[in-house]
Amino acid sequence: MRSAVYGSGGHGKVVADILTAASEHEVVAFLDDDLSKDGVMVGGLAVHAIRSNIREQAKQLKIGAIALGIGDNKARSAVAERCQAAGLAIVQAVHPRATVARSAQIGTGVAIMAGSVVNPFARVDDGACINTSATVDHDCVIHRYVHIFPGAHIAGTVEIGEFSYIGMGASVLQNIRIGEQVTVGAGAVVLENLEDGVTAVGVPARRVKSTPPSGRG
Repeated sequence: MRSAVYGSGGHGKVVADILTAASEHEVVAFLDDDLSKDGVMVGGLAVHAIRSNIREQAKQLKIGAIALGIGDNKARSAVAERCQAAGLAIVQAVHPRATVARSAQIGTGVAIMAGSVVNPFARVDDGACINTSATVDHDCVIHRYVHIFPGAHIAGTVEIGEFSYIGMGASVLQNIRIGEQVTVGAGAVVLENLEDGVTAVGVPARRVKSTPPSGRG
């Protein structure tokens, strides 16, 4: 299927590489909201700025599917909604060198990068990202538009709420529940539940800020 990656920055480059490595899609272009990038070449692919009607631009490019190449959770969600409203399919990007258990459930638009692991009976919901060499152990629930950064490790039976970030190299103990729109800092070790809107850093992770969630995007 002829596909495009929405987002031409670093995250988008990785997603395009995943689709190419997986050999399931013919990646023909990047799409981007930044008008200044229109016509720029990225890794041999042209960037097409979205000027008005994404449905028409996709039709002109003969694109039938979109992969989400945006690291920011809220922006990734907004792009997915726009594409789906335009009748475009949102596809997964799962690297062939990722390990995903047969019993794991993987949602629409999920990105799973090289070296990452999703273990048995885990669930990764729509639009979530399991970045390079991150691990999600058995029976975890990773809700919509979560981003687990490179090298983070999530132990068994953890639940992570929508739009949360787990920073690079962070660790989350088994049976923990992390709320929605939580930010866990790089290298933090989470030993207790975190409520919605919290930012937690350090070893063990300590709350440094609590912001009421602003909506689900």
